[in-house]
Amino acid sequence: MILTAGAAAVAAAMLASCSGSGASKTGGGDSGGTFVFGSSRLPTVLDGAYVYDNESQRVIYQMFDRLVNVKPGTTELTGELATSWEVSPTGLDYTFHLRDGVKFHDGTSLDAEAVCYNFDRLYNLKGPAQDLAEYWRISFRGFAGDKDSRYKSCEVKDPATPVLHLKERYTPLLASLASIGFGIASPTALKKYGYQVELSGDSMKFVGTFGTEHPVGSGPFQFKSWDPGKKITLERFDGYWGDKAKINTLIYVPIADGQARRQALERGEIDGYDNVAPQDVAALKGAGYEVEERPPSNVGYLAMNQSFEPLGDLRVRQAIAHAVDLDALLKANFLAGAVKPKSFLPPTFMGFNPDVITYDYDPAKAKELLAGVSNKKLDIWFATEVSRPYMPDPKSIAETFKSYLEKVGFDVTLTGRPWSPDFLAGIRNGKAPMYIVGLLPDMADPANFFTLFDNQPKRWGPLPKGLLTHIKQAEEAPEDKREALYKSLNQELMEDLPGIPYVHAPTHLAFKKGVTGFVPSPLFAESMATVSLGG
Repeated sequence: MILTAGAAAVAAAMLASCSGSGASKTGGGDSGGTFVFGSSRLPTVLDGAYVYDNESQRVIYQMFDRLVNVKPGTTELTGELATSWEVSPTGLDYTFHLRDGVKFHDGTSLDAEAVCYNFDRLYNLKGPAQDLAEYWRISFRGFAGDKDSRYKSCEVKDPATPVLHLKERYTPLLASLASIGFGIASPTALKKYGYQVELSGDSMKFVGTFGTEHPVGSGPFQFKSWDPGKKITLERFDGYWGDKAKINTLIYVPIADGQARRQALERGEIDGYDNVAPQDVAALKGAGYEVEERPPSNVGYLAMNQSFEPLGDLRVRQAIAHAVDLDALLKANFLAGAVKPKSFLPPTFMGFNPDVITYDYDPAKAKELLAGVSNKKLDIWFATEVSRPYMPDPKSIAETFKSYLEKVGFDVTLTGRPWSPDFLAGIRNGKAPMYIVGLLPDMADPANFFTLFDNQPKRWGPLPKGLLTHIKQAEEAPEDKREALYKSLNQELMEDLPGIPYVHAPTHLAFKKGVTGFVPSPLFAESMATVSLGG
């Protein structure tokens, strides 16, 4: 939703009707109230199997529990639906011991049968649904009938004990299972409402209504309603097995423009929002708003699809890297806490290598590398109608790249496309020659970043076979061998240079005065159940 002056007025009226300012009428604090969160956009679907974007994840996270999770504010794994687990010496068998008495929002039992139904339904996805199930592909690589699938079966040992069996080791599995893609859904609701996906032209269409009208999990909030384009409403689930949510009602409204989100907060129309513009952080703090910061654990990058000329030429990719002053780009577009990357892997993750090859700002070197290159046309895609921590203003960052590249002789075209479906689908289908995007981590493992390169091959074009082989080896290696493998992978990746990492950005959320209990997560694994509106 792009807010023009007229549209902003309409949105303001709509927001006022559900404003969190009314929360104080219920007493505030732990006694309930309504919390309104301003998102840059609403989710595409509320089925964790099919999402890989932060705006969808933040809503789904409130409704669905996983077998394991991370402790609030950390990357440390802890039990959620499972109170404990064992991994066999071979790394092929994972035995989970479930929490007793957990119920789904529809009143049905969350037991080993339900857990295994969830894993089996993902394994047996068909057609276009497989293209959307990125979390499954990352962890298990394939579906039913695929020779390279890691998944073997899920065994119901007894009602409280599901056992996952793999065909080959995947060391980051537990970290992966903590992501929202493995939230456990009610089998009753999945069967009743359906979760099918069909291809409609170039877009996906959800023909099952589980993820659009009837999402049923076991989390602290349950689904109430979805008014398309306007808001999603969740309510506290009083049958939750853990600590009950402190607020009664949680509403998500879409406000695409960052300044419009800030203004909505200042007018009291929303109670909080994410992706605070870098230039707004100090002002909001000074005005007394609650501002929370996540560490710079993400990465933004300019990708180069080597299927397109002249990007298949390593000299051209190196010239692009030398042409851009990343220090100046960060200073112009980000806060002082932003970090210039060494590689695609942030320094907070195991396997970070500070000694990889680097490409310093050197326009003369860029021109030297381009000597004899006849085709210097580049097309850079950027997303519209969205902001992300690694691209608070995608167009501005694209224009910065264009300016530097043209100075060394490139002929650059900028192409803006809506984030969903055009931009994301274009990347996934290999139609974007160059594109500005990034990754917000959702698992506490370096594999999260390297799956960028073996999960969607069309988005990069031909990558060295050795690189892809080494990624697989690092995923399957015993834990004590993995750090050295990932350090080596960082070097290989920066030598091939399929993209230019340009930032690890701190991210900020802003809340109205008096809001307490929000715990920022480096993995964006953030529950609203602990949040209180205050007096």
